[in-house]
Amino acid sequence: MGSTQTLRRLALESVAIVGSILLAFAIDAWWAKSEEAVKRDALMRNLKAEITANILALERITQAQTLHAQKVLRYVRILNGAEPSPPVDELDTLKYAIIIHPTYHPSFGVLDVLIQSGSLILLQNPELQAELADLKSFVSYYTDNQEALVTLTASDAARYNTGSYIYPFRLPEREDGSTSRGRDELETAMKVAQTVYGFYVQTLEVQGQEVLAKFREVYDFIP
Repeated sequence: MGSTQTLRRLALESVAIVGSILLAFAIDAWWAKSEEAVKRDALMRNLKAEITANILALERITQAQTLHAQKVLRYVRILNGAEPSPPVDELDTLKYAIIIHPTYHPSFGVLDVLIQSGSLILLQNPELQAELADLKSFVSYYTDNQEALVTLTASDAARYNTGSYIYPFRLPEREDGSTSRGRDELETAMKVAQTVYGFYVQTLEVQGQEVLAKFREVYDFIP
């Protein structure tokens, strides 16, 4: 009789010990999941705020680039005689549209942390993970082309001199009195201005809208 009670007591104690261990594991697992959920929610909020900031900044820049392209087009029209030359101060505004450009600089602080720390897996959304992993390279096509335009016009400015193609109407004659230098520089100005305008219309405006669409697509994936 005593042996039976002892065995029962030991069995109950064993069950209690195992149960307490299992309960401890369950509490730890719940706590870990709870902490993970809190971290994931914080990441989502920060990521959403970063994407929103990028969308707003890019909207401003694409609008500025459209207006900039219109200034360059007007400068082209002035150069080819389709439009009379404006007053000097207005011409100054147009001339700088050739060599000074509004550019977009993305903010990827949160995304960089996610990628570098391996925390993308915390998002538990394979589609969102794929979109985020591809986002920076997608945006880089646009920003690289911005830099290409800046480099192009900077090299042209250095090569031809600001005064050479910005003010083609006031160039001095050659020492022999000929005016061919003015015509040469006018052609140079036309070439540069047309290249810049084409770059804006055919490349930056198109890619800017594509990047905006990409950001909005990523934003919609974030719960």
